[in-house]
Amino acid sequence: MRLRALDLLIAALLGLEGLPDFEPLALANTAYDPQGPIGGDHARGYAVGNRGRLRDTTAVHGGIGAEGGVVSTAEETAHFLVSLMQGRLLGSGQLGLMKESGFWSGGDATGCGDVAYGHSGGGAGFKTNVWVSGDGKRVAVLLLNGRGDGVAD
Repeated sequence: MRLRALDLLIAALLGLEGLPDFEPLALANTAYDPQGPIGGDHARGYAVGNRGRLRDTTAVHGGIGAEGGVVSTAEETAHFLVSLMQGRLLGSGQLGLMKESGFWSGGDATGCGDVAYGHSGGGAGFKTNVWVSGDGKRVAVLLLNGRGDGVAD
């Protein structure tokens, strides 16, 4: 049920008439949790101040809606990206538009004979960087749970 909101949000952002179906991905630790406390087991986010002092910023959300509202694990984020790039979520035309739309930091040459598509996001206590090959065979997800005090994405 929690992913239904994610389905609707992505469909609206991409201008899709039909909704992508995330249920087959079995994303048990992914939720659309846009404001307030994060439900379930999760990492804590910290702002790192002077002399290494930590301030818990887990519940701080500077964005609205999906901007900071999708909460997931590195493993499930990677699974989603592989499924996306291998055409299990969108049609080839929609995926092609997504690759060309400016959403990704990307289409960057990797030196491995392919291109990688990346995106990043974060807030006061978290930062996520993702890169996935155009064919979905390689993926990297970096999740950080500590950032310099006052740093926003």
